[in-house]
Amino acid sequence: MATAKQQSIRLAAEDVAILEEIQSRTGLFGLSDAMRFALRHYAKTEGIEVKPKPRRKKR
Repeated sequence: MATAKQQSIRLAAEDVAILEEIQSRTGLFGLSDAMRFALRHYAKTEGIEVKPKPRRKKR
């Protein structure tokens, strides 16, 4: 798995309801898993291919 980054975002009640529905339909554990699933599903559907940026060398 790629390195994880933590990001805070604000979601409207409708967005949370959508994520909860995705979670219940897919059996995923949490809302963050549902968010990742939705993003990856959308990217696959739209043919979006993103290469991870190379890691910076530590000093």
